[in-house]
Amino acid sequence: MVGIDERALSGLLDALVASGYSVFDLGGAIGSKAEFFDRIVATVPLEPPLARVRDVWDALSDSLESGLIDAPASAMAIVWRNPLLLKERDPDAYRVATEILNTAVSTVKDARYLGGQPPTRLLVLLVERFRDEVARDRLT
Repeated sequence: MVGIDERALSGLLDALVASGYSVFDLGGAIGSKAEFFDRIVATVPLEPPLARVRDVWDALSDSLESGLIDAPASAMAIVWRNPLLLKERDPDAYRVATEILNTAVSTVKDARYLGGQPPTRLLVLLVERFRDEVARDRLT
């Protein structure tokens, strides 16, 4: 996962798309576990699709990893804008969400999970308006 200043996002997304990346933008600020699930389910490839009877982190993690591995793209970026809102409102949900995304980054390039498919490049961009390096470090 990479923290990026929102002022640099447009140019970075243009460069990623020009390099063949599929970009999944989770949209505006996410302030709750339910909103995080809503955005992931609506935006990112999941396999199997999640039944939203209740929001279970393990199910999301498994579905996200499988969906990204099975996606036709070989390079993807997930854009999460204003992640600090979730960190402020629900620190536990933020911790688990970032763990799931970090694990997905590792899993999509790990041959043990790919069944002979080539590894996928996955970037997770945490987008904030930073005033300085100290502010960026608040994401971790």
